[in-house]
Amino acid sequence: DGDSYPVHRNQPNRRITVPVFLHPDYLPYLDGHDRGICRPLSTSPSTPAPAEPITLRLQLAVYICGIFSSGTSNLIWVIVPLWALKLDASPMWIGIALGSYTFMPLLLSIPGGALIDRIGARRMIWTFGSLVVCVSLLYPVMPWLIALVILQMIVGLSVSMAWISTQALIGQ
Repeated sequence: DGDSYPVHRNQPNRRITVPVFLHPDYLPYLDGHDRGICRPLSTSPSTPAPAEPITLRLQLAVYICGIFSSGTSNLIWVIVPLWALKLDASPMWIGIALGSYTFMPLLLSIPGGALIDRIGARRMIWTFGSLVVCVSLLYPVMPWLIALVILQMIVGLSVSMAWISTQALIGQ
């Protein structure tokens, strides 16, 4: 059971038989039944679904979130060590302050994605975007190393969740 193909174009009489399940025009059933039995691919041309128009409001939300998530992390790598030096931090505490930015997203990105699916991407963008703005204003008000580490964790999580929400919104 299978098709016969020439081995090489210069040797048309030498042929190889390809089993049906290895033939490129066939795919296995995905439901798990009748293992080994294959079905041919559809020969009708597939037409993609018409794309929904992207509104200006959605574009602006995505661009603003992208600018703030990319720009915030770049600014943090410069400003936080300088702020920690002003607070007389040791090199170890500077490293802890910088590393704490990524600690909460490491732990909560997957549960945050489930929360985005449950609550909705738009609400999460507004919530975490507002949280980034509010918490960023607290840096000069709370001039302690522990506060710096905690604020870094909150800002890191907020930026990450806002960016994940933006990507989810684009995908919808």
